[in-house]
Amino acid sequence: MAFTKEYARKVILSLDEVRKAKQAQTAMYEHGFKKPNGDKLAQIVGASATILGLVFIASTSVGVAAGIAGILALLAPNEKAALESMINTGYKELDKIETFLETNTKYSHVEVNLPFIEYERQGIRFVTGKGVVTRVKAKNGGWVIM
Repeated sequence: MAFTKEYARKVILSLDEVRKAKQAQTAMYEHGFKKPNGDKLAQIVGASATILGLVFIASTSVGVAAGIAGILALLAPNEKAALESMINTGYKELDKIETFLETNTKYSHVEVNLPFIEYERQGIRFVTGKGVVTRVKAKNGGWVIM
């Protein structure tokens, strides 16, 4: 049985961190769910290691790969399909945040309230949907409330 909880959490991200989160979430989807390959997943996620603890809880690429393998072993096919859909939706939201920071170059960081699903025993969580931007940090210093 998979013990999960769903919640929203505020996260502050730079453009580089958003890109790394996207890369990690994509790797988790592609090499964890669609075509499981723990070695490939660990390799790709390892390149985004600085973001792992901030966004995905597990702090090592091997931990992510092992956690996803553990999750897959517990899920029924319909649960797996639902989780894949949520992960894909989360990726699309990270893409929108990336586009926002690329377009609005006067901001260095965004504070966003992101929805997560967390698999407690595996120490893994995924961004699962639309986030709410609460503040942006101007490159010249201060935070601007959205």
